[in-house]
Amino acid sequence: MFTIQSRDEVREKIISKAKTDRRIVSAAVIGSYAQDTVDRWSDIDLTFGVDEAFSTSSLINSWTDYVLKEFSGIVLFDVQVGNTTYRVIILPGCLQVDLSFSPVSEFGAIGPHFKLLYGGQYEKPQHSKQYENLQTKQQLTQEMFGYMVHHILRARFSAERNKLWQAEFWISETRNYALKLACISWGLNSDYGRGFDDLPNNILSAFKNSYVKELSKEEILRVIKVLITGFPNISDEVKELSVNLNHILNEISS
Repeated sequence: MFTIQSRDEVREKIISKAKTDRRIVSAAVIGSYAQDTVDRWSDIDLTFGVDEAFSTSSLINSWTDYVLKEFSGIVLFDVQVGNTTYRVIILPGCLQVDLSFSPVSEFGAIGPHFKLLYGGQYEKPQHSKQYENLQTKQQLTQEMFGYMVHHILRARFSAERNKLWQAEFWISETRNYALKLACISWGLNSDYGRGFDDLPNNILSAFKNSYVKELSKEEILRVIKVLITGFPNISDEVKELSVNLNHILNEISS
C-alpha cells in the first residue's frame, strides 16, 4: 500500500507540473484535502480550470499520458458532469488519483469540498445537499421510501423464483437506501456511505442483522423481515409512511 510520504510526493509533483502548464489557469483541491480531514487512506483529488483557448479533451489526454508514464498509472474510469471531466487513475500501491478539468468559465466550487490553490474561480450557486437542490426533504423522503418498498418487494419475488443472487442484490439496495435516507434525515452526508458510521446507535442496531449470511431462501426471508422491522427507526416521517403501508409490508415479510 502507498505511504503518506509517497502520496504527498505524487501530489506535489502534479501540482508543480500544473503551475508550469500555461493551459491551466486555476487549480484547487477537493475532497478531504479541502476540508482538512485527510487521513492515512485519503486519495489525491485535484481539479483544474482550463484556458478556453485550449481544448479540455486534449488537455485531459496529455495529462493522462503524463500520469501514466511518470507514475505507472492505469485509468479506471471517467465521470462527465456537464463540461467537467473527472478521470480516476490508480497508481502502484493502490493510490487513487482523481483529476478533473473544466473550462475556466465553469471552474469553481459546487459544495464545501473545494479549496482554491491558485487562479480564480467562477462563483457557482452553493447547495448544502445535492438532493435538496431538486426537491424538498419531504418529497425526497417519500420518493426514497417508495424505492425501499419497491426493492424489498423485488427481493421477495426473486427469492420466490429461487433467484437468490438477485434477491441478495435487492436486499443490499434496500439497506443502502434505508441508511442513505437515515443520513438525510439526520443531516449527515449520504453520498457513498460517508455518514453511515455516524448514524445514531438505535438506527445502526436496527439494521446490523440485515446482511445475508448464506444464500438460501430462508435466510433471504429472514433479512427481509429485519429490514422491514427497521424501517420505522429511520425517522418519524418514515415511521408514518411505514404505518400507512403496513398492510403491504406485512404481506412482503410474511
